[in-house]
Amino acid sequence: TQSTWAPAASPYGAVPPAGAPYGAAPPAAYAPAGGVISDHDFNSIVEGIRTEAFSDGKQSVFDIGLHGKRITCDQLGVLVDCFSFDNDKIDVCVKGYPMLADQNNFFQVLGHLSFDSSKNTVKKRLNL
Repeated sequence: TQSTWAPAASPYGAVPPAGAPYGAAPPAAYAPAGGVISDHDFNSIVEGIRTEAFSDGKQSVFDIGLHGKRITCDQLGVLVDCFSFDNDKIDVCVKGYPMLADQNNFFQVLGHLSFDSSKNTVKKRLNL
């Protein structure tokens, strides 16, 4: 009898395809499940981001504070506004998109970006 090897199913859902561009949005399977983050927890994250002086620190608070959480477009807009530089705002939009409980309202988040080129970059990175 000849056995065939098949990869085990990933506990994290679909694995991104090989060769996916760097910075591409994670597939929907990576989006956290459950309800939206509480106002108290969200406000703590916003305060943590605002107290950081540099972009790296702000991004770190964003990444750690929102890991496995669901947020709304209104909340992501507040988070985008916590960052000064467009490159950081773009990264927050792209990283925050899979966390959104209301992705159909993402156009509201794009309104927090000042430049059309930044909006186009976000849409391109998210394949929207």
